[in-house]
Amino acid sequence: MEIAYYPGCSLHSSSALYDLQTRLVLKKLGINLNEISDWNCCGATSAGKIDDFLAVIMPARNLGIADASGFPEMVIPCSACYSKTLMAQKHLENDLDLKNKINAEFSKKVTGSIKISSILEVLLANLNELTGQANKKLIGLKPVCYYGCMLTRFPYDLPVPDNVENPKGMETILKTLDANPIDWSYKTDCCGASASVNDEEMAFSLMSKIMQDAL
Repeated sequence: MEIAYYPGCSLHSSSALYDLQTRLVLKKLGINLNEISDWNCCGATSAGKIDDFLAVIMPARNLGIADASGFPEMVIPCSACYSKTLMAQKHLENDLDLKNKINAEFSKKVTGSIKISSILEVLLANLNELTGQANKKLIGLKPVCYYGCMLTRFPYDLPVPDNVENPKGMETILKTLDANPIDWSYKTDCCGASASVNDEEMAFSLMSKIMQDAL
């Protein structure tokens, strides 16, 4: 299977190991990732704090490149990149005037033809293959799963493939690998990442609560 791939800034820098793991795991599942050409930062949570238009046009440029690639689907491992890209696609679907304004600036137009998927969706869609390819089972492991606030909650009516408040996708994957995931109440709490630049104390406070409860 051939699909498009948007790594985002973090997976080409501080989270390079995540990029490598994503590529290796999906290759094992028979999925070949085609990184879109000349991609740019999606703006993550920072762009929206400066300008609403910037928060749309940055991921929109990547959408235009992805739409022009001809692939039916694009996987985005970073939850912030996934969220912002999916929201931009929906925003432009609802606002044709803005879509036309943005497309007038792009050589590769946003058409909305490509499906945006998180890494979790791709793994769940290939669960049988994943189970068959596992060399080692996770017997005895009792993890808690953390989704954060950007993977399942959106300001638009989007077809989120999991329960918004109590998602189970990660648990489903781990159970098929014989782990015993433990349910907990912090799985979709905000970690404060978007506030880490302007309010470091609050961000660390939120992260600490999550980590302490997990332990």
